[in-house]
Amino acid sequence: MGCGTCVKVIVFITNILLALASLALIGVGVAALLIVGGDGPIVVIVVGAIAFVISFLGCCGALMDSQCMLFSYSILLIILMNLKTALATAILVAQDSIKTTATTLLQQQFDADNQSISWLEDALKCCGTHGARSYPYLKLPASCCDGDNCTIVNAYPGCNGALNEFVEDFGLGIAGCCILLVAIELIAVIFALYLANHVANKYKSRY
Repeated sequence: MGCGTCVKVIVFITNILLALASLALIGVGVAALLIVGGDGPIVVIVVGAIAFVISFLGCCGALMDSQCMLFSYSILLIILMNLKTALATAILVAQDSIKTTATTLLQQQFDADNQSISWLEDALKCCGTHGARSYPYLKLPASCCDGDNCTIVNAYPGCNGALNEFVEDFGLGIAGCCILLVAIELIAVIFALYLANHVANKYKSRY
């Protein structure tokens, strides 16, 4: 097995890993979209989808020995690496602001109609904004507890804390996926450029 073949295999395997990591990023984004909604998770899903498509381009370039595809793949990947780095940084820096906004919107929604957050209580296993006492006269919905007889004794803790914890976990999850992708992509770019150069030299030697 020649050096060029070894690099081709490395580029192919690296892009398979990139594709899997991109799917993980999409999965985290979808989970966040279903639970909290907003534009942030949509951006994450879009970035993950673009990364997946670029990974497919890298696999094709490696298999077909296409210098054009490999160079295009490398350029797109470098751009995507910068976007992911910016996305991870923005999410980590804005976490406190996101928590404040999320809890404010939750309180407004609860004040308008306390039954409208039952889906969130089911999803995050929480009750009201600050616990069972958030509900007037302690009339608790079934979503506040694990069981039919829902009382202040067996009610879940407040959704503010659960939502803040979710936002933090979501932020760390997204940032972690982005950092993992950037690390793999850096390796992929180095080997893709090497393979593109190897392909170019191989074709030159034929003429």
